[in-house]
Amino acid sequence: MFISKLYLNNFKNIENEIFESWQRVNGILGLNGSGKSSVLESIQLVIFGKPNKGVKLADLIGDSDSKFKIDCEFSHQEINYTFEMTYEKNTEKYLKFEFEGEHKVLKNSQVDDYMNQLFDPVLTLNSAFSLQDLTAQILEQDPAERLDHLKKILLDKEVLDKKEAELNEIISNNNAEVIKQESELNILKNKIFNYETEAKIEDNREQLKNEIVILKENDNKQKFKLNYYNNKKLEYDNEYKKYQIEYQSYTTKVEEIDLIFSSDLKKYNDYKIKQDKYDDYLKDIEEYNNKKLELQNKIDSNPITRLPSCEYDNSNVEEIQNKINEKNVEKSKIENEVKLIRLGKCPTCGADKSGSDVNFFIKKLDDIVIEVKNLELEKTKINSIIKEHNNNCNKINVQNKLTENYELELKKLKELVKVEKPETVITEPIKLNYNYPVKPVFNKKEPEKIIEINYQQKIFDKEKIILDLDYQIKANETVKENNNKIKLEEEKNNNLITELESEIEKLKVYADDLKGALKIVRKELPVYIINKGITHIKHQTNKFFKESYDKYFIDIKANEKGEGIDILFNNGICDRNVKLASGAEKQIIATAFRVALCSLQDGGFFIADEIDSDADTEKSEKLLEALCNHSDFEQIIIISHNEQSKALLSNFSDSNIFEMEDGSLI
Repeated sequence: MFISKLYLNNFKNIENEIFESWQRVNGILGLNGSGKSSVLESIQLVIFGKPNKGVKLADLIGDSDSKFKIDCEFSHQEINYTFEMTYEKNTEKYLKFEFEGEHKVLKNSQVDDYMNQLFDPVLTLNSAFSLQDLTAQILEQDPAERLDHLKKILLDKEVLDKKEAELNEIISNNNAEVIKQESELNILKNKIFNYETEAKIEDNREQLKNEIVILKENDNKQKFKLNYYNNKKLEYDNEYKKYQIEYQSYTTKVEEIDLIFSSDLKKYNDYKIKQDKYDDYLKDIEEYNNKKLELQNKIDSNPITRLPSCEYDNSNVEEIQNKINEKNVEKSKIENEVKLIRLGKCPTCGADKSGSDVNFFIKKLDDIVIEVKNLELEKTKINSIIKEHNNNCNKINVQNKLTENYELELKKLKELVKVEKPETVITEPIKLNYNYPVKPVFNKKEPEKIIEINYQQKIFDKEKIILDLDYQIKANETVKENNNKIKLEEEKNNNLITELESEIEKLKVYADDLKGALKIVRKELPVYIINKGITHIKHQTNKFFKESYDKYFIDIKANEKGEGIDILFNNGICDRNVKLASGAEKQIIATAFRVALCSLQDGGFFIADEIDSDADTEKSEKLLEALCNHSDFEQIIIISHNEQSKALLSNFSDSNIFEMEDGSLI
């Protein structure tokens, strides 16, 4: 059976709640009066169709209305069911499901009959339900009553017929299980466990802490030195500011005196410019007068003796020269004729002729010489006249130029403006004569700056190293924990190997027994089945008991007369009656026995109501862990008020927790 949804309306102290998201493992947790028992009773009503002994349906109606309603969706043997129940003076029940493709709806008594076929009330209540305060009651049963329950489970006629038919299938399945478990055994034997390697760490945290203490002391010393330096620096800065003020005052006074000096210097320079200008003016006047006098002297030193006019020119000279040349030619000719006459030849034809008048020619020659002389004199005279004329013309040009220059200089002299001479004589100012202040001097040495070391950073770095070491050491501790877990897992694996080897051996023995059982007469089969059922219950009970308690060995066997089933527990010394166990031990043994009974049925669910109420925290955790790890149940519902149950159940991936308070889900 697997519940997937539960709806309660006005049921006891639950006003209106929907319980959804059911898982394989479910916890209904809360304090007393929170509504846990109400949920349990509603599930009992769904399965058994009636409330607990001595309780009326009307007693289950809440305060807010005159009726209650229960809706439940569940599955069983691969069939999905919807259960609806309403009570208002009368009961109305519906059960809806699909069977072989047909939609079926059962009502009222049909529902009860069908549910009783699915879940036998007596057997289910004694096996799948472990109710508060009734958990250990099964241990108080009469051994014969226990045997009757086992017979009812195993020896029902239909069961017997079915069991006989199933023996071969069981043998086959047993052999398959042997093969499967041998395969699992090989897997377990070949499983490799990878242990982690711890990092090699030099734990020098104490040394680092001591170094940090020293660094902090040095930091405090440095702070003291810095404070001393800052005070000295402040004194120095104050005195330097005072010096700056004095120096500023000094520069202001110097600037004021420099302004006075500059003003006096400007006056002197202005006076000097005026004086120089006046001196230059006098020099210019003197220079211009000298130039004028010099020009006048030059004009006076070159008088013109002749008017600048002439009736001759070079053509007249050339004409006289031509005449002279002609006379000279004629003279040469006459001289030749005189030579010929003196030689007694004819001056005309050159023939010999004597007695010619040579004096005529000599006289003619003398006349020509005189004419040439006169012409030369006239030529000389004309050249002299022309030369004199040219000299006079040059003189006139020079005089004109000098006169022009004289006029220009005279014009410049007239254009000069008269410059006045400065009235007051000013002497050149000298800086040393001015009352300059004494320059202030600052001789104080600035305090030597302290080279600051960042001790805080060094402290931070070392603290970081310590943190890193803490982290690495913690990581190593984690590695150790992981290795311990791996070791535990390896030990668990070895235990599983041992258990599997034992289980395989038992399965092989069981297979041999099953084969022998087929040969047994039918009348001996019930005894055989009962004995094997007791063996199975004993095995399953001890398996669960070992997982949840692991202290004693539970012995379940038929009594000597074969009229009942005794439950004993062995404390390592001797077998003792289970009634002598402690309250917590009884709870664990009873739960283990019920789990074993459930393994013989096909209900597929287990409801545990406060089964750990008498157990301490360790026993409670182991009991719940063993129950939740049980693979025979499709669904487990655990009702508890213990806070540690919440943490434990949360560890299972296929779990859900319903926390309740005052009849409501939290």
